[in-house]
Amino acid sequence: MRNPSWIALLRFPWLVHGFLDRTLEEFAEPIPEEKLTPRQIAALRTHGISRGALALAEQVHGAETVEMMRGGGPPAPGADGLMTQTAGIALGIHVADCCAVYLADPGCRAIGLLHSGRKGTMAEMPGKGVRAMVRAFGSEPGEMVAALSPCIHICCYGTDFVADIERQLKKEGVREIWRHPDCTACSPERYDSYRRDRGRTGRMLAFMMIRQEKDGAFGSHIRSDAAA
Repeated sequence: MRNPSWIALLRFPWLVHGFLDRTLEEFAEPIPEEKLTPRQIAALRTHGISRGALALAEQVHGAETVEMMRGGGPPAPGADGLMTQTAGIALGIHVADCCAVYLADPGCRAIGLLHSGRKGTMAEMPGKGVRAMVRAFGSEPGEMVAALSPCIHICCYGTDFVADIERQLKKEGVREIWRHPDCTACSPERYDSYRRDRGRTGRMLAFMMIRQEKDGAFGSHIRSDAAA
């Protein structure tokens, strides 16, 4: 449970994912949540993700997860969670203390990416995100793998909302949950932290995409018992 969470996702060759942390040249001024920095755009390109392929959420600290059928365009209004079963659409979430929750269902090749801080977790963002994937894709929670990004921990916040994220995922039937050990507020050289920097900070980018392959090896797959 305490190992770096990315290990859990590396075993899926059909999945592209990453977490772009802070750099010294980018955290002098606050960065709006909907904006991508030049470094982030360049990093996405190295993973085969163009700006037009990236879908973002408005991130209102709520609990709505929406299905994305295409990338580009403005952030999905009112959404803090994104999900898709379509290859080539990259889901993106900005964080700076909140947790990015990666959800991968290898059974039906579906993915979800959730923005869950204290408010969102209290609104049951993680649990509702899992249920949204069940309704949309026929996902089986027991087959899902969840990976939690670096976020602020109880040592610097006083509230262990990450433990609540884990409890909600387990309640929905997710058995494999990986939690990154790093606290964003404890590591100013590596992570943006809204609380530590009193709002004058950047935004890190979590991203996730179902890989497109020319030979179809990792194309979209729908399980025969998936919900319509």
